[in-house]
Formats: sequence, C-alpha cells, structure tokens
Amino acid sequence: MRSRDDSSAPAHTALIAQLLSAYRRRAIPLALSLVPLIGFALLPACAKHVAVPSEISACPCATGTVCCASGVCAADESDCVSATSALFEDAQGKWTGYFENFALASGSDAIQISISVAADGTGLGQVVLGKSAPPAAPTNPDLPWPSTNVDEITPILSPDYVEGFSYEAKDLHWESRRLRFTIDRLSAWKGWCELQTSFLLPGGNVPPLYSCAGGIIGGGSNGCTRQDTPPVPVDCYKAIALCSFIGGVCSCDADGCTAASNPVAFDIALRDGLGDGSNSLSGGNIRLTRSRR
Repeated sequence: MRSRDDSSAPAHTALIAQLLSAYRRRAIPLALSLVPLIGFALLPACAKHVAVPSEISACPCATGTVCCASGVCAADESDCVSATSALFEDAQGKWTGYFENFALASGSDAIQISISVAADGTGLGQVVLGKSAPPAAPTNPDLPWPSTNVDEITPILSPDYVEGFSYEAKDLHWESRRLRFTIDRLSAWKGWCELQTSFLLPGGNVPPLYSCAGGIIGGGSNGCTRQDTPPVPVDCYKAIALCSFIGGVCSCDADGCTAASNPVAFDIALRDGLGDGSNSLSGGNIRLTRSRR
C-alpha cells in the first residue's frame, strides 16, 4: 500500500478551511461539510514498503540495466533491493519435500521450509526437519532435552538436530536466483542451555574453561561420575553429550550458558512451484514442492 504523500497537505488544509467557512455561512449543511473531512481522516496510515516490480527480469539484462547479485535485472544498483524483493514475493509460502538418499534419526527424510516477506522487502524463513511434533519447551535443567534424542547405546555422542523444532533461516539471500541461507542446528537447545549453571573447570586454564557438566567427568562400566571427592554419579548424556566443553550443545562462560553454534547451509533453486538444491546436513540434494502460498 502506498504511503500518503505529505505534499498534498496544503491542498487539504485549504479545502478544510473553505468547508468550515461555508458551514458557518450555512451555505452547506454540517453533514455535507464533514464528508470530505471524515474521508480524509479515514485514509489509512500505511507502513512503508519496498516497491516491488510486478515482473521478474532475469539476467542477462538489457543494455542500460544492471545484473544484481541475486540474478535479476534492475535499472541501477540502487534498485537491486526492490528488484530482489520480487524473488521473495514469488517464493513466499510453504515448501515441503525430502532429503534425497538420506534419513534423519527418526527414519524420516522430510523437510519443510516456510518463506515470508517482511515489510522492508527482506525474506524470512523457518525450517522444520522431519515429521515429529514440536518438542515441549525445556523446564528442568537436570533432565536431558529433548528426551527423544537420548541414545542409550551411544550416550556420549552429541546430537545433531531436533526433529519437529522450527529453525530460523538466517542470512536469507538470493545469489544467481538461488535462495541461500543457514540454520544453526544447535539453536534448538538454547532454552535448555540457558537453564544450566555454568561451572569453571579446574586446572587454571588460560583462557578459563566453563561447562554445565559441573566439573571433570569420568566414565566406566558403572556409568559417569564427576571427579569430586568422593566421585558423584552424573547422567552421561547430559554431562558429556550436552554439556561437554568440547563438542557439547551448550557453550558456557563466566556469565552463563547458551547454545553452541553448528550451522547448516542450504542452496536452493525455486522455480514454478518446484525446488531443488543442496545442503550440508545430508551432504546431498533436497527436492521441494510448494504446498501453499
């Protein structure tokens, strides 16, 4: 929606003055004199939006225009933002599909990507892996989260992702008409990690090392223990897979803990309701179909 042009304000001001003068002279009824005023007052105050071209012109471009990094043509470099916004407008909606020749931990190969457009023309995205229901938010720092990720056979392996969790697509941008972005697979644990207490590890490390495991952890046939005197039994999965300062899902410092970072990159071509591209999670291809605009 176009914003109201403020340059018309003087004309409206003059009109209002004339209507009020006519009413005072009883030249027109009050109701009629108010109609233009009411209409003017009801004009919507719209947010500023990027003007999006009605058609997408792909590179190579005609003489006198430029080819933007996104792969579309624009009148000049300053118009590349609005020209690229047309790609987001065209791609917005829900895309569902699968990882090719790859199964997630649950056995599913499903992926869902939702794309929307912000008022400034930039793209927004959410990514869901698998078909599992979203896990409930973590509330207990002493219990591993989510419980469905606990691997009783290999309890010291750090998990890679949470199926059903809605990941935010970051650095969403177009390059040669391919949509590129990342998700941080460990961001799912942000809420759980921020429930943890950060402990300074002994040893006088420089810089100092912190973890949410509570100290140095040892393991054996009887499980894991924190190396206190006497040793204290601890949950192996929490202490090692989630809280280890090397390879765990949490990153801790003197101020507390939050999720560590382990990004996954996507590079996808979206055309005519179909999408295909690559990703660094499976190391292979993904195939998508737009299921809803």
